[in-house]
Amino acid sequence: MALNVTTAGAALRFIPFLSFFVVAGVVLDVMGLVLFSFHPIFMSAAFLLFMAQGVMWYRIAHLAAGGVTVDVTLLRKGHAICQGSSAICALAGLIIIMVNKVKMMHPWLSFSTHACFGWLALLGILGQGAVGLFKV
Repeated sequence: MALNVTTAGAALRFIPFLSFFVVAGVVLDVMGLVLFSFHPIFMSAAFLLFMAQGVMWYRIAHLAAGGVTVDVTLLRKGHAICQGSSAICALAGLIIIMVNKVKMMHPWLSFSTHACFGWLALLGILGQGAVGLFKV
């Protein structure tokens, strides 16, 4: 079934893409094309782009124009694809930072505020994914 979305809804779906490309552009401009620069790019893709889109898959039913019914299975599939992509990007960001730490001979485990929040975010993704899988 076709989904008719208002102009405001379409604009809302564009904001995460715009945010991601701004972050990626700034990171590449400041850091250049080095291994470390892909850590914030993949993490930004995970949280700004895919996770935001995943949330919007469920919210889009509210943006549908005038009484259009929405196929819930389509929304669930879109949500699952976006959230799964978010987890893959976050994992890629984690792998990149770990490889970079080994390459620079830094300890791979850090207890900085940034690292602690990063680990908490990754655990949150795992927990969220587990809950989502049990709902299916």
